[in-house]
Amino acid sequence: MNILYISHEMELGGATIALLELIDEMILKGNNVFVTVIAKEGAFYEEISKREVKLIIVTYYFWLNKKIKIRSKVKFLYENIINIINARKISRIIKQNKIDLIHTNTSVVNFGLLLSKNTGIPHIFHVREFAERGLNFKYFLSKKKCLSFIYKYSEKIIVISKALYDENLENFSKDKLTLIYDGVSIRNLKKKSENIKTLKPFNIMIVGEVAPHKRTKDAVLAVNNLIKKGYDEIMLFIVGNGNEDYIQEIRGVIKENNIEGNVILMGFRVDIDVLRAGICLEVVCSGSEGFGRVTIEAMFNENPVIGANNTATGELIINNFNGLLYETGDYIGLSEKIKYFIDNPNEIERMGVNGHSYAIERFTSKRNAEEIYKLYNEILKS
Repeated sequence: MNILYISHEMELGGATIALLELIDEMILKGNNVFVTVIAKEGAFYEEISKREVKLIIVTYYFWLNKKIKIRSKVKFLYENIINIINARKISRIIKQNKIDLIHTNTSVVNFGLLLSKNTGIPHIFHVREFAERGLNFKYFLSKKKCLSFIYKYSEKIIVISKALYDENLENFSKDKLTLIYDGVSIRNLKKKSENIKTLKPFNIMIVGEVAPHKRTKDAVLAVNNLIKKGYDEIMLFIVGNGNEDYIQEIRGVIKENNIEGNVILMGFRVDIDVLRAGICLEVVCSGSEGFGRVTIEAMFNENPVIGANNTATGELIINNFNGLLYETGDYIGLSEKIKYFIDNPNEIERMGVNGHSYAIERFTSKRNAEEIYKLYNEILKS
């Protein structure tokens, strides 16, 4: 099978890591993989270049936008004209390479839709995010027309959680939607520290983009609340880059409360699984998660997860089994959940082991690829 994947970024966000792992599995199955890449630079280009795939370097832009000012609209219109022009150029190339199926990796780009329109090649549209209410994206053109375009030029629309399925059911029919949970590679697991239950200080980690919609500051406020109550042998490691203004806001909270020795902003790290071996638990504070890759990665590494009870996070965490849930934005409630693990250290191991078994059974990249490959074959046979 000749499969063309449409990427959307130069860096390695969660959706792009999921794409790389899907591509790895498809190569193992003997498929010929083609990938559109928007530039010959960046972490994604470096990673994808290591694989036995054929790259198509082409410029295209998001068809969703966060800004609605006049200047932004003009720029956005220009970018979407470029999308249309370049899709026509690339359509000739993919016909020459006898592509069987086009798979767009995320809903923020329409390039795959345009290619399918031009060529008639079956197209899959992968929705991995709450683009509007989660990421605050807006449709530049009529939302109704955009949704109609997705429906017309997509054989199937994959969503990665029940929360996303329910939201998209408002726009698309059941026969168009397919729920396939994301998978995560299990190749990088590290042995858990044997003294994790008695570890001092008590180590907590939050992983991912540092941004307002991820509510990273809630974790800092929760730790500060515990320190005020005398739980001062505690460390919070914040792993990830993000919104610089928001990071400075967090630094201000840390400085104002004199907790520089308890909260560490680590920036982007490639050795997260090594770090996880010495972590007692992880927290996910985000107000909206399409799936929750870091939640599953934590479970793979036997770390219980405390998560905000919304969207996919509320699906992945079974309260008191593989973690604990709290109400979104309630940092006092979050601090109480952390305190529960500090006061009941045996629960770290119990929920960590439960989470590991739960995630390994349901959320591996191999299982994810099997379900997607089955869908590919169903589409091509129909």
